[in-house]
Amino acid sequence: MKRARPPGDPRPGAAAWFIAPLALGAVALAFAVTRAAPAWLAGAALAAILSAVVGWMLASVLWPGRADRVCPVCGKEGVVRLDAREAVGRRCSACGWSDAAESAWLMAEEEEEALEPLVLRGRRRRRGDAAVDRPGASD
Repeated sequence: MKRARPPGDPRPGAAAWFIAPLALGAVALAFAVTRAAPAWLAGAALAAILSAVVGWMLASVLWPGRADRVCPVCGKEGVVRLDAREAVGRRCSACGWSDAAESAWLMAEEEEEALEPLVLRGRRRRRGDAAVDRPGASD
């Protein structure tokens, strides 16, 4: 099993190696468009940009993000929400690691419960409503 890298790891991922060639390609394309001014090259660049935007939107819709349940400390798949009533805070059921400030929104989305009570509870907490944490308070 591939172990997750700890947060803040300075090593670049595989996608980072494509940044420099893409930047050089963009500079070369801009130079070619401004120097020779062929209309077909400007049209091709615009089509490439628009197709990248449409492709990104299709990928985001058809393959939405999933919650990362791999623990950054032990590398096992056992990360759960810290509190079932909140969308903030995660803990590992295998090693006991926890982070009270880390977002657990994607985990809450994957679970069958409605998200509306989480949102309403968060709004009331920001307003300072004391009834939020009181047992028996209505959601």
